[in-house]
Amino acid sequence: MMKKILLIHKNDNLLAKVRDILEHHGYEVTARSAIDREVRGAIRSHAADLVICDILEDYDNGFTVLRSCRLLSPPVPVVLIASRHYDERILEAISLGMFDCLSRPIDTDHLLQTIKRAEYFFNKQREGSIASELVQRFKIEMVIHTGDFQLEAVQKVVQDILLNYTYFETDALLNIWLAIEEALQNAHEHGNLELLSEWKDESGKVEGKEVSLFEVRKRERLRDPAYAERTIRLSLASDEEWLDVRIEDDGPGFRKREVSGSVSMKIYGRGLRIIYNLMDRVSFNRKGNRIRMRKRLPQKKTA
Repeated sequence: MMKKILLIHKNDNLLAKVRDILEHHGYEVTARSAIDREVRGAIRSHAADLVICDILEDYDNGFTVLRSCRLLSPPVPVVLIASRHYDERILEAISLGMFDCLSRPIDTDHLLQTIKRAEYFFNKQREGSIASELVQRFKIEMVIHTGDFQLEAVQKVVQDILLNYTYFETDALLNIWLAIEEALQNAHEHGNLELLSEWKDESGKVEGKEVSLFEVRKRERLRDPAYAERTIRLSLASDEEWLDVRIEDDGPGFRKREVSGSVSMKIYGRGLRIIYNLMDRVSFNRKGNRIRMRKRLPQKKTA
């Protein structure tokens, strides 16, 4: 279990909030406001099972930490904290092996689920499998009901398939899952629930607490059968050359010009831009409610 977490952030209030959440759930937290010699030494000595870091606040040192964590054996996963808005440096962090990205303000459930997903993935990756020696082609289809959408459960199924039946290296597996995760979230929130990204910048209230209008509308629509009974269809297929991922929702879709290479970050957030950068080929159906993502398979490992 990932018990020891190194938390790095310059904002003392956010640092204290996240530390309190993690300690309340049984994690041992070392909190630091800067990346110094002590932090770098702790990483090299495997004093942390997971690093949560706002590398965009301290660009040079932050990326040094990310590179160092990925070179360790076994590697230490790094979770990035960033603002809600897209930043080009996130793509660089992904290319260096970032496990996932948390948006501010930090959502407690998302934070804890991200840690659990990191633990599950890295444990499974270390176990290894001989199934990929036996299977050259596969096709798996899943139907996910919007009202029961649980990203963590889907991740376990998808990552088990990729870990067992493909030869992707760890960084490539993380990137593929991140692309699938972004596509699933888009299908769930913007497709089936028809939520607008602009609502994240507007305020609303739930039980007297101020939250984003996005969250208010999301909760309302998850209680509405017209939205909650919609489904997401996810298929994973592999031949000897390509991994083929297709995700389709029951939403109204969106115009093709809005999902071209110059994706509008204001409308759709960072998700689609990340997908375009992580997968080799990306396409949409005419309606705009189905995405197809393809990744070229690596060569079979030889002894």
